[in-house]
Amino acid sequence: MQVLILIVIAALAFALNRIHPGADMGARLTLGFGFLVLAGYLSGEVLAKLSFPRVTGYLLAGLIFGPYGLGMLDVAVVHKLKLVDELALCLIAFAAGGELKLDRLKHNAAAIGSLAIAQLVAISVLMMTAFALLGRLAPFGAHMTTMQLLDIGAMMGLIAYVTSIASTMGVILETKASGPITDTVLGTTIVKELIAIVLFTIVLNLSRPLFSASHGSGSMWIMLAELLGSLTAGLVLGLVAFVYFEHVGKELVVFIFGFSFAIIITAHLLHFEILLVALAAGFVVANFSPHGKVFLESLEHASAPVFIVFFCIIGADLDLQSIGGIWYLAGTLVVLRAAGLWFGTKVGATIAQSPNQVATKGWMGFVGHAGLSFGLASMLAKAFPSFGPHVMKLAVVWIVLDELIGPLALQRTLGATGETMPTRVRQSQTSPVPD
Repeated sequence: MQVLILIVIAALAFALNRIHPGADMGARLTLGFGFLVLAGYLSGEVLAKLSFPRVTGYLLAGLIFGPYGLGMLDVAVVHKLKLVDELALCLIAFAAGGELKLDRLKHNAAAIGSLAIAQLVAISVLMMTAFALLGRLAPFGAHMTTMQLLDIGAMMGLIAYVTSIASTMGVILETKASGPITDTVLGTTIVKELIAIVLFTIVLNLSRPLFSASHGSGSMWIMLAELLGSLTAGLVLGLVAFVYFEHVGKELVVFIFGFSFAIIITAHLLHFEILLVALAAGFVVANFSPHGKVFLESLEHASAPVFIVFFCIIGADLDLQSIGGIWYLAGTLVVLRAAGLWFGTKVGATIAQSPNQVATKGWMGFVGHAGLSFGLASMLAKAFPSFGPHVMKLAVVWIVLDELIGPLALQRTLGATGETMPTRVRQSQTSPVPD
């Protein structure tokens, strides 16, 4: 049924484009936004029934209906709709902060910390080495210095480091999984997002002088002040949200949208980092408000259409002909990331003396990465317009490949270790009855 509805909606949008080809930009934007929300949602639902991540459906919808596909959205409309990028990034970080629950992290702190640090080191070393050796094979790296390629490798390493909270939570909820691997994978995934946001912000700011003479060397103290200011502003705004949830508690979806725009405006006015401000605000609400669960549910409802358009636009901006020469690089990054996850998980689990199943099979729970990874890639593209969009194309292909594998790998891992509900039921049925 979803496929039929998607075809009907696409036919209607196609007809409207042909009947009014010269419509003003406002009308085209309205039609484009509405069409992407519906087309992306339906595509995501169709792929979800086939056990693929919904985000893959959103990307495919943009790719198919965008200017390089069927052409139902032109380049100008796609460019204008990128205005939702900052709102999407804010909501992504808001959600990440909301998942940083102290009671969940305290339970397995040693294993989570060891895995997070070991994976960070392993993946960063592999990515920086790969870009130093192979970076000049990519179109954007042909004339770059080794230091510049190492710098891109560091940023791509942090993009690779992230694991998708949405995909991880989706698989865990769907399979009703519980056990040491489930707890360790989820806790580590959440902590990794926090680490990635902070470190990516630092690396991005330190990288600017390497690629642009217009940026001076800057001051480390100024950057640290901006980072601390971002976190402080987030804590203050989080307290504002706490008061609203405590004393008003109505029209939560509207409040979250308004609150997100307040974060964006505050960050721009004070030269703070949107991701850090939103992360800190979400952390305060989730941990110190009794309405933390309601906050996360309302955030999920509010962010759905924005996320759909955000990922559809990423797909619509992909020209398959222009990325034909980077498929082998994307495949190489998939393999290197998997190797880094395997080695980092092995080392981290050994240091923390985690169960053997975590050391041998836990790495497969970290393969999927979307959401924040796309957000960080988008930040890189905007910060370095001369080469950033080309790096983002590579990142998108690579992330999509991982996202196709990741949820299935996690599901199989949890099933093989006996932590999913169906597996536990089968084990209880086959276990001998005590005398």
